[in-house]
Amino acid sequence: MSLNLRIILSASLVLAIFITLTAAALNRAFAESTESALRDKLTSQLYALLAAAEVTEDEILMPSSELDALLGLPSSGVYAYITNQTGQILWQSSSVLGTELPPAKALQSGHQHFSKSTVNRQNYYTFAYGIHWVTDTSSTPLTFNITTDLVSFNRQINEYRSTLWGWLLAMSVLLLISQTAILRWGLLPLRRVGAELTRIETGSQLQIEERYPEEIKHLTDNINLLLQQERKQKTRYRNALGDLAHSLKTPLAVLQSALNARNK
Repeated sequence: MSLNLRIILSASLVLAIFITLTAAALNRAFAESTESALRDKLTSQLYALLAAAEVTEDEILMPSSELDALLGLPSSGVYAYITNQTGQILWQSSSVLGTELPPAKALQSGHQHFSKSTVNRQNYYTFAYGIHWVTDTSSTPLTFNITTDLVSFNRQINEYRSTLWGWLLAMSVLLLISQTAILRWGLLPLRRVGAELTRIETGSQLQIEERYPEEIKHLTDNINLLLQQERKQKTRYRNALGDLAHSLKTPLAVLQSALNARNK
């Protein structure tokens, strides 16, 4: 495996881990922020319901002009109902009609409760708040409930998640392309050294001639020194063989003459 490919694969692995962890952290932060905003919205709606309610000994009156517009639309996604201490529903908004909601809860005065529940594969988020409604003649324990389905909440989370992953993947591709270009530029001196070594092998040049960065200059200097030593060693071998041939030339000539004389 080439050095270039190793670096790219290593960087891709690190980038994939980083992108995954970043996406998980951002998705969790957005979900928590959106859930907090949903709680605040339900709290404000419940307080508006408390302000609009009129409780008598016999019934609970809720002026329609004071209600949130969504509470008057059947299956609008936002539902309100008031229960007594036994969980019996004393009043419910028009939006509840035709919708099966989570079981009503009765809370003690001053207690509040946020909860998630599922009914018929539909997710709901409920904020319940218990009070003691005091009139001139009686004190009635009541629990005000505001429930919303999580269709809009889940759609918002899914849209954010899709957008987040789209941007992160686009940034990952851009980073990989940039890193590949930078890597090729950074390794260019090594490729130039390789090209020079190829020319030296073919005999088109004697040594490394170009100037290189300090990080590989020591390497190129050592290669040139090695090449010089190899050429000097070859020269010594050539001279030694020449001297040996010259030294053997006279004895061989004498032996050849002696053999010729003997044959005669």
